[in-house]
Amino acid sequence: MNICIFGASADIRRESYYSNVEELAEALGRAGHDLVFGGFSNGLMKAAADGFGRAGAEITGVIPRIFLDKRTVHPACTKTVACEDLAGRKAKMVELSDAFITAPGSMGTFDELFEVLALKQIHEIEAPIILFNIDGFYDELYAFLQHADAEHLMPRPLEEMVTICSSKEEVLEVLNRQ
Repeated sequence: MNICIFGASADIRRESYYSNVEELAEALGRAGHDLVFGGFSNGLMKAAADGFGRAGAEITGVIPRIFLDKRTVHPACTKTVACEDLAGRKAKMVELSDAFITAPGSMGTFDELFEVLALKQIHEIEAPIILFNIDGFYDELYAFLQHADAEHLMPRPLEEMVTICSSKEEVLEVLNRQ
């Protein structure tokens, strides 16, 4: 599968975020999966590419032209796809991916997560979506989503939309069921 990993592009202060994403990425690569990601060599994007790269996997970086002069493309990319802007990047990552994993992040990561959740809600995609809940990072967000589901605001049950996993073993188990 082509696995898309969303995650922070900022420098990471909590080492467990970086190490967990890197270890998961390496395990996914060793299991025969390839990476689709934001393309750059910083934050958790770097961790994902480092792990997949160590496993010898194919790595596709999807890069908005607006960042080409401002950020460093990860050297492990075996392929890069240029796009005009962040909206184009999301669309291309969705097109290229068979599953989505969201690591800790901020506004860009949340935007990417909610984009794929919205697409899944209306059946435009049926790919697995996983919240990689390192150190409980997504506890409150998942509780909020459960609340929205309990209020019957979602046309599909939450458990059909997203799976929350706290370890690489749980992520691998979810993907192996696909």
